[in-house]
Amino acid sequence: MPIVVAAYEDGHLRIFDTSSESATVQPKETIFAHPSPITSLTLNPASPTGIISGSSTCNIRIWDLVKGISLQDIESHRVKGGEGVCGIASGEGNVFVTAGADGLVRLWAC
Repeated sequence: MPIVVAAYEDGHLRIFDTSSESATVQPKETIFAHPSPITSLTLNPASPTGIISGSSTCNIRIWDLVKGISLQDIESHRVKGGEGVCGIASGEGNVFVTAGADGLVRLWAC
């Protein structure tokens, strides 16, 4: 099923079913992901049904969208200027990278 996952400042992930033919699209599912704004989101390179989210409180969470649960919660960077994780990128294999407001770029394996 084709979906779109959107991250919001209220800390929620909202999942939309793109196969719907409705004129107004409502979230199929809403997940409370972080207690602070979600600042970044990427596909999990190790799982076809997973994503990775980052927040302003420096946490990264690895998600299984089929089950709707967080598989892992990682404290990744230090807060600087009220910001935490500024970006997440994934590529091939099981690796992803985070960039933080603390000036660090970190390489992770899933």
